[in-house]
Amino acid sequence: MNESRVSRSAYDAWHTRVAAAPALDSPWHRLVQDALTPDVDLNGRRVPEIACGRGELAEWCASRFNPALLVAADFSATAVRLARTRFA
Repeated sequence: MNESRVSRSAYDAWHTRVAAAPALDSPWHRLVQDALTPDVDLNGRRVPEIACGRGELAEWCASRFNPALLVAADFSATAVRLARTRFA
């Protein structure tokens, strides 16, 4: 198994273990939430979120603002599956 598959497998397993844990309480997420200016940064804009994890920040943005399009992507198939479930 190559290194990329091992990393992806480990990252998928981690997301499975922490799926129910809150993710928006990290210093990084608080910094992003405090720094956003909705009318300038999000409303009516195309918003990419790279490394979206389980989709908590994307959900937060979509529920509070009005982006024209919000695209969230992650390296982990497990994280993407959990994010899709969140938005279903």
